Amino acid sequence: MRHVVLAILLSHFVAAADEPLVVPRPASPKWTEIKADSDGRAWIDAGEKAAEWELIDRAGAYLDVPPGSKYAVFAATKPGAYRIVAVSDGKLVRVIVQVGDVPPPPKPGPPDPPGPKPVDELTKKLQAAYSADLGATKAADLRQLISLYLSAAESARSPKLATAAKLYDAVMETAAEFLPDDKVTGRRLAGIRKLVAADLNAVMEAVDPDAPISDEVRTALAAAFTKYATALKGVTP
Repeated sequence: MRHVVLAILLSHFVAAADEPLVVPRPASPKWTEIKADSDGRAWIDAGEKAAEWELIDRAGAYLDVPPGSKYAVFAATKPGAYRIVAVSDGKLVRVIVQVGDVPPPPKPGPPDPPGPKPVDELTKKLQAAYSADLGATKAADLRQLISLYLSAAESARSPKLATAAKLYDAVMETAAEFLPDDKVTGRRLAGIRKLVAADLNAVMEAVDPDAPISDEVRTALAAAFTKYATALKGVTP
């Protein structure tokens, strides 16, 4: 009788072992969604002091992190879904900033190939001007200058600024807010801004400052300011 009971138990064990093992799928990463304001800007809070930030979707966007702050300031020049990751005290915070009406965020693409990334000629010139600058706050000034050019690109698209003169005044007003002149050394990152001004003159030389800005000129100006911001992102502080 004991042999019969043992045989029954063994047969049940073998049958159970033959059944496929079901392993539950790991939970998907949790992304917190934030809606940007009408100007494409948003404040990101990591919850605690953030040790490191990474803007995954960089095209047309910029992330400014004031030193020692748990906040980051996001800005974008076009609609989209922009992913941001922050590491705060060992914890990972994932954020998606939605600018305008946007589709779901894209799936991560393949990693960049190994080796150094190519640097365009404008970034090389800006890097040289940055390296030659003796300002004590130039690293922070660089981030502010990128934000300034992104803001200028948005201003160029605004129909409220009807003429080039009004656009110029608005950009100068924003510049005074983002990068006020140093009382001792004068204009911050003067070398970089001189290069940008020379390049911008090529776009503006045939534009009447008091005439209404055409859509063509608006598009060219927005593209120019975005180009400067993108090139400055490649400058190494």
